Amino acid sequence: TDASGCISNSSAIVNTIPDAIATLSEDFMFDVFPSLTDGLVHIDLVQAQAADFDLEVHNMIGKLMLTRNYREVKTLQTQLDLGALPNGVYIIRCTTNSAVVNKRIVISR
Repeated sequence: TDASGCISNSSAIVNTIPDAIATLSEDFMFDVFPSLTDGLVHIDLVQAQAADFDLEVHNMIGKLMLTRNYREVKTLQTQLDLGALPNGVYIIRCTTNSAVVNKRIVISR
């Protein structure tokens, strides 16, 4: 019970994944590199079965800066040119049917 008389029975489990490669299972791998860039980033994604996913780039206040939608992809190796974005910290979010993975990059010129 807190000072307001509220009782909380909730709990949370937080798992952290290193910035290098997110391997959520043997069925899914997502990698973004380099984490410090002048604007060009490489994206590698492998899924056990072809499926849809979305890539989004957000600035640190949550504004959506770029989005890419992919359909029925099993393996992807591509580059994103973020050179038009100002220097700063950004989150690249990969959203699949079963997972959401965020990777942090820093654009610095």
